[in-house]
Amino acid sequence: MNARFGRFTSWSALVVAACMWTTPAPAQSMTSNVEVTYAAKHPKAPRLIVRPEHEGKGPIYHAISGKERQIVLSGRAADEPVLGHSNRVIGYVVAGPPEARGMLIGGEWRVPVASLRTGNRSRDEILTQPEWLDAAKHPDIVFRLEKVESALLLRDSATASGYRPVLTGKLTARGVTRELKITECEIMFIAACEQTAAVAKGDLARLKASFEVSLTDFGVAEEAFEAAIIMPKSIRVDVALVLSTTPPEEESGISPDIRAHSGLPNE
Repeated sequence: MNARFGRFTSWSALVVAACMWTTPAPAQSMTSNVEVTYAAKHPKAPRLIVRPEHEGKGPIYHAISGKERQIVLSGRAADEPVLGHSNRVIGYVVAGPPEARGMLIGGEWRVPVASLRTGNRSRDEILTQPEWLDAAKHPDIVFRLEKVESALLLRDSATASGYRPVLTGKLTARGVTRELKITECEIMFIAACEQTAAVAKGDLARLKASFEVSLTDFGVAEEAFEAAIIMPKSIRVDVALVLSTTPPEEESGISPDIRAHSGLPNE
């Protein structure tokens, strides 16, 4: 496994072990703010409702939340390392045609601001405040995939295929939307089998991506960094999602942990 992803837990070790991941240098592109319409949350399950333009275009893989860390944030402030994480990312990707699954047709991912954990409860609470990520007005950080420029085939077999796609999309935080290009990304598709059933029903996908963002690009004022909170201006974001073609509500019951974090009623 790539060392930079060692901070993620390994409940889905089967998926990770299916391919050795290598990644190129990160790159990103920020542009002026734009208006973007996002997918709605499903009312009874921890997932997004697939956008109409994506329905029927290809296999849909839903992110499995509530288990391992799906996103890790890292940076340095005042010569100290600062880490954060969340395991409550929801979203989906639509795979490309059989001969090029990595040419994703669409996708969207969303992480609740209130789910971010840094190991410091006071800092976690401060991050939700208006001068920071403003969770009351903008509860989620959202990435919407706009296009895939290319998808290099890394491996292909009867049961699995891996790609290195170049993604372009819109990243929204605090109500500010920027264009983001992700070159440091790899995705693997694995056909359902007895071993994958231990992770989830259906075919699985494992998506890893890394990029960097500057909080000031999303409206966090310079003055905020001069306050008592120790928070880096530039943050590296490492994403590691496990996704399944089976929607969460069709699994044999939603785990208590996922249910508790999703706001769903107890069964």
